[in-house]
Amino acid sequence: MAQETPKAVKPATEAEVSLLNRLAKNGFLGEKRGHYLKAKSFTGEEVVEALVEIDKALPSLQGNGTQAGATHTEEDLRGLLDLVKGRKDALWDKKVQVWSFEKRVKDMMVSVGKLAASSEPGPAAEEKPAPKASDSAKAAPDKAPERSEEKPAPVPTPVPEVTQAELDEVADQARELVKKLNDLSAETEKRLEKSRKETEETQRVAAENIEQLKILKKLVDQVQANLDRTGDRLEEVSLKASKNAMIDSELRQELTVLHKDMRDNSQDISVLKQEMAKLEAKKAPKGRSPLDEALTSPWVAGGALIVGLAALVVSITK
Repeated sequence: MAQETPKAVKPATEAEVSLLNRLAKNGFLGEKRGHYLKAKSFTGEEVVEALVEIDKALPSLQGNGTQAGATHTEEDLRGLLDLVKGRKDALWDKKVQVWSFEKRVKDMMVSVGKLAASSEPGPAAEEKPAPKASDSAKAAPDKAPERSEEKPAPVPTPVPEVTQAELDEVADQARELVKKLNDLSAETEKRLEKSRKETEETQRVAAENIEQLKILKKLVDQVQANLDRTGDRLEEVSLKASKNAMIDSELRQELTVLHKDMRDNSQDISVLKQEMAKLEAKKAPKGRSPLDEALTSPWVAGGALIVGLAALVVSITK
């Protein structure tokens, strides 16, 4: 963005030159007093520089009110105030706080006005002709000064007195709330303890069930292997019997062995059913017996094979 060209400041008029001469004489311009005291004309920049110096010197001059009243006239201060207002934009460019500058000048004008008023003779000092007797007789009597009516002080609104009964009521309410809170806390603790015990018991039972199920799984696998061997032997005997490859004594002996194996496997499965019933009894739905749960349990995968093998044995023996 192009840099703005500073506005030209108009040169001082004859009245402003005369004002700056007087202000320099009265100590407003500090070290530059000599230049502004003797010069007969000032450029616009010189006027602004003079105002900057005056702004710096005002605090010390303002502090000495007696001297200010003796050497500075209200007319000069008013001219200075107008000069500040006329060069306001240029003073802002010089980083001068114009509003503060104007306030100091106005304060000095007030001080000068007060000193001037105190030095003028009052109306009491003027000579007045003595009043005649006839005039004093005709004069109307002075009215008695009117008394100013004093407004009564506002009366504060009375605050109702707090009774002991009200305090007792609040105390009873507080005690009732404390009791309810204590009951609620005790009930919460009781339920937490019950839940904790149920959780511990559930975890204990679950752990025991898992261990028992592991054992049952091993037993089921073993019985399943025995049934598989019995089934293979039964198929072999059935094949030989159909081909008349075995005499009756041999066939009878094989059937005896098969019956024994089936009896042993049946006993093993009965034990497994009982153990499974014990585990399932705790969570068996209503309307179903533990035996039903055991029969439908996935752990007894060889149940259908047992029934099939038994039917085959019966058919051979016939």
